[in-house]
Amino acid sequence: MEQAYEEIKEYSQKAKESFPFFIKHIFPLSFKKTQFSRAPHTWNWAERIQKNKRTATLSARKHLKSTTIYAYMMWLIFKLVSNEKESWLYMSYNQKMSTYHTENIKILIQSNPFFSGIKDLTHGSTQIDYTWGKGDRFRCMPSGILTFNRGWHGDGVICDDILADPTNELNFTVIDKINRTFREQVMSLPKEGGRIHLVGTAQHQQDLFFQLKDNTGWDWAEYRAITNEANKMVLWPELFSYERLMEIRDIEVGEKAFKKEYMCSPIWSEEAYFQREELMSVVDPNLEESKVSASTYKSRQTLIYAGYDIGKKTHPSHFTVFKLFKGHWTQLYEIFMDGWDYTKQIELINGLVEFFLIDVINYDDTRSELESFRERRIINPRIWNPVVFKISTKFDMASNFSRLVNKKNITLLNRQRMIDSILSVSNELKAPESILGHGDAFWGVALALYSKVPYKPYIAV
Repeated sequence: MEQAYEEIKEYSQKAKESFPFFIKHIFPLSFKKTQFSRAPHTWNWAERIQKNKRTATLSARKHLKSTTIYAYMMWLIFKLVSNEKESWLYMSYNQKMSTYHTENIKILIQSNPFFSGIKDLTHGSTQIDYTWGKGDRFRCMPSGILTFNRGWHGDGVICDDILADPTNELNFTVIDKINRTFREQVMSLPKEGGRIHLVGTAQHQQDLFFQLKDNTGWDWAEYRAITNEANKMVLWPELFSYERLMEIRDIEVGEKAFKKEYMCSPIWSEEAYFQREELMSVVDPNLEESKVSASTYKSRQTLIYAGYDIGKKTHPSHFTVFKLFKGHWTQLYEIFMDGWDYTKQIELINGLVEFFLIDVINYDDTRSELESFRERRIINPRIWNPVVFKISTKFDMASNFSRLVNKKNITLLNRQRMIDSILSVSNELKAPESILGHGDAFWGVALALYSKVPYKPYIAV
């Protein structure tokens, strides 16, 4: 009997020290055997969460994102020591969803024999407030991302689908608001050294998951339902075999919804003109903006083209320069001109004409903003080529841009704002208004690449 007690004590201690061990051996006891399937991918998630104070986990629908967080909350409670006190916030898109999650956690605690000695200090079904009766206490409050108490400061924050149900498209303004709220307020909620763990499904290339992807302060990971299409490998074979996933895709939800919900493709990106992987295949992370005058490298076989998408008051102008040599387009320069008046924009571009020896500037002349500059000969009509944005012209430009990308006849600078701006444009060649603009870089680049009649190059002397 004493030996059995010591074994249980050792087993329990190991679970307190290791979240992966807890999720493998203790957490499953909250479920009936008929309800539970082994999920080895969550063991990896558990290791990441334990080792890192900030994690962002993007994964497929029904693949235990929230359930792993339930296990994490239970583990934090399970390993409490005497007089230790922890306070957490469980945050979802709205209060209703966050209380749904905290209620589920309480049900799992009540069902687990390893928690039989714990005391619930609340009388409600959604507030988490537990003690083992040794001066310790663990509290977790549910909250919505836009309704939480700004004055709260605790040990950690869980952000579980704060961008709402992935089947519902959010207004881009709301996504911007959630992004700002997260950066400016949620990040400051934990005490110094506290933790934040984000799980969910991405809505758009501008949402938190993609903003955090290259942030070295976060452990970021994406888990798609199908990990290798060619080899029919899947993330959770114990429950979702490749054949079952194909059934979901082909019979139950359709390919479009499957890509969004099971393959981690953001809600709007499936309607995007370019997919992220497609565009990124022509982005060179080692390509640097040209810092030398074109007079040092330009030859008679080289053309320098520029594109100028003229912005309105609500979004910026975008200007970019490309070198065309032996059929390949290489981006030399790009800039967003936020809030610049036209005089300042033209002054900069005229300076760049001399520096890059630009042969042609294709610019948006739909609203004739530069008419007065033409009349005063401030812009050179031999170089500045007006393009009126008719429907047919826009699709011609977009098609040409797409052709060059598909054939890998173009190399782009690694500029995140430009990339995100290009990706925001839909198949209908529309883009949402956002703090980044209105798809301006898509048209700046498309203009630079657009030419109905081959242009005869010249060398400035």
